Amino acid sequence: MDDFKRQHFISTNPGEKFPNATALSDAECSDIHRRIARAVDVRGASGVELARAISARLISGVSASALDGGFRIASLLRRHGLPFPCEILINWRAFTNIDRMGLAELDEFWEYIWYPSSDDIDVIDSECRWMITIDHDGKVGMLIPDQLSST
Repeated sequence: MDDFKRQHFISTNPGEKFPNATALSDAECSDIHRRIARAVDVRGASGVELARAISARLISGVSASALDGGFRIASLLRRHGLPFPCEILINWRAFTNIDRMGLAELDEFWEYIWYPSSDDIDVIDSECRWMITIDHDGKVGMLIPDQLSST
């Protein structure tokens, strides 16, 4: 996660602690890349190629916008009957920059983590059971690897 996000939080919330986000190692990022690529059947794809494959396989019927003031990942998961992990992964850039963070913290501090107009992110279940994509315009998409054969 870019340091300016932490700094913005600290400057607007003096004395409060920004949630912990741990950067994954290069090996861990590569493992997530491989797992997602295998799930969408594009083994060996580059980060950009994988992003295109994911985009082409997003499920329909996700009516949510990250621009809505009440947007919460947990609410989206509940609405779609998906499991709630304690930790999630945030893919910032082509599966080469991924952070691990608590789901509750992501929702609580959403406005300091995702910035409209600049951030295209993927929120990934730590077990890779689902992925939520959020583009810079707030458009939300969802990928559920177990359901790929029916899409």
